Amino acid sequence: MTARYRSVIASRRVLLVLDNATDAEQVEALLPGTPESLVVATSRRDLSQVAGAYRLLLDPPAMPEAVAMLGAAVTDRITVEEAAAIAERCGRLPLAMSLAAARLRSRPNWQAEDLLARLADDDRLLSELDMRHSGVAAALSASYLELDAEHRRMFRRLGLVPGDDVDARAAAALCEVTEEQAVWMLENLVDVHLVESRSPGRYRMHDLVRVYAMQLAGMEEPEAERDEAFVRLVNLYLHFAYRAANQVSPTEARILAAGVTAHDLGLPGFADKESAISWFRAERTNLVAAVSAAERSGRLEPAWHLATAFTAFRLIDRDHEEYLTINRIALDIARRLHDESKEAHTLADRGRHLLVAGRCQEAVSYLERAATLFRELDDITAAAFALRNIGIAHRQSGRFAEALDVYRSALALAEAASDTTAMVVVGANMVVPLLRLGRLSDAEHCLSETEQLVDVSDQYNRLRIENFRGTVLRERGDPAAALLLHIACLERCRRMGFRGGLSPILIELGTDLVCLDRGAEAAVYLSQAVEDAEDLGYPSLVRTALIDLGRALALSSRFEEAVGHFERAAGLAESHEDAYELARANHGLADAHRSRGDADAERQHLHRAARAYADCGVPEAAMIHRDRPA
Repeated sequence: MTARYRSVIASRRVLLVLDNATDAEQVEALLPGTPESLVVATSRRDLSQVAGAYRLLLDPPAMPEAVAMLGAAVTDRITVEEAAAIAERCGRLPLAMSLAAARLRSRPNWQAEDLLARLADDDRLLSELDMRHSGVAAALSASYLELDAEHRRMFRRLGLVPGDDVDARAAAALCEVTEEQAVWMLENLVDVHLVESRSPGRYRMHDLVRVYAMQLAGMEEPEAERDEAFVRLVNLYLHFAYRAANQVSPTEARILAAGVTAHDLGLPGFADKESAISWFRAERTNLVAAVSAAERSGRLEPAWHLATAFTAFRLIDRDHEEYLTINRIALDIARRLHDESKEAHTLADRGRHLLVAGRCQEAVSYLERAATLFRELDDITAAAFALRNIGIAHRQSGRFAEALDVYRSALALAEAASDTTAMVVVGANMVVPLLRLGRLSDAEHCLSETEQLVDVSDQYNRLRIENFRGTVLRERGDPAAALLLHIACLERCRRMGFRGGLSPILIELGTDLVCLDRGAEAAVYLSQAVEDAEDLGYPSLVRTALIDLGRALALSSRFEEAVGHFERAAGLAESHEDAYELARANHGLADAHRSRGDADAERQHLHRAARAYADCGVPEAAMIHRDRPA
């Protein structure tokens, strides 16, 4: 037979299509001997071993193409929106879409919505895409049955993953094998196209393949073994999530450190903040999915801990609503467990999330409830920190006198608990409202008292205090001396790698230069401050830096750019309930419009600034009258 095949194609120029080839050896045996011929081979296995082969991986078609395919297959019976929904449910897999279209064609009384309703249930999805044993499940079964027992188990266990993908460590935990064994098995599954690897070290399944693997796990593995595999995966996430969170949010060290100890698997952690953030960004969607999956399965304790560790990353993320959703799950769990300690911590977390989102009034209500619960639990330090965050909410809303009152209460609690760390944190926070209210002597006194409490090794808070001292110098009328001190602070900050302290110093340094009429130099530092604050997720600092950047640009007669920054800051301040920065933004706009000769706009913005300054009770309320046009 082989000889006859060879004789037929000898000396001919042929296009040979080999569909669903078993392996590279089968393809090589059928290759024509003439160099002018072309062979196209499809296979569920990797054929890259074929000499001279060009390998092309076929991804699912883009959504517009998938919609067009369904529209052509089911003419006049499907809208673009319905086609997109069906394509999404089929994972845009051509075989699945063709079967879905065939199913709709074979049922003339069905509407597209009837088919979508049947495709909505994961338990029935593959059976709906099965026509006379030639469906998606049958195609996958052909590849699955060729695997040995170890690879079949790995394939099934990957169906238990609640998130989008896994690394080798997670796969190893699912199957209780070493990472090296897991990599070997995963790569073999990639070779037979049951698993995808879209980036080095990360592995995922197509949506329909995941459904198939999940169904196989349900049929072929005892429930107890599936549960144990899922618990091992969650425990792995907990081990690394708490360690990463501890690197990213050292200010929440108490609860995070306890989590690190409680969920230690004896595996290594993270050497620095950067590696912790990198891990989090790779696993973010998996952590969200794992929280929900653990809660649904009744594993409330690990679900709460995973949600709590996840919340520590709020400052490096932008999806505030998702953090609030995860927090709501944690709060519900705490109440279902009747655990007031967990409830208090989760309420405090919610307050912090709302602060970052700029919803300060909501934040205060949750933080007050947290502080009350902490007091009832005799956790005085935690109550002090909850009050401190209420003070931040008041400060970010321009309610500086209220902020001071709350800070004093927080400081009293910290002193009662003899917690020096809390006393330092609260004391440093008190400086800003004192400066805003023009109480410079009180600010200096607060700095001196706080400095005496700072541990010798605490370079971060020592740097904060020095930065504030520079600000006091400028406010007392000596911006040149303030500039020298802030330059020294900037050098120390960079040398020590304190990224969180960089933006405040850059802002103060830029403001010094503005006061010295060195607008071009100031703009360089303030532009960097805006970028740094945005990168670190500090919205309050972004607003401040934008306004000071606008002032620096106005000094250089770059009024259009200045107005753009003032307007952006005003929009952010208004959406984040920040009355003081809204006043400053309007004040800057008034100055810019005056320089451009627009008296009406100047008057309008100056009126808004004066009203907001008065509401905040700051010295600018009186000073602004000198700037008002007659």
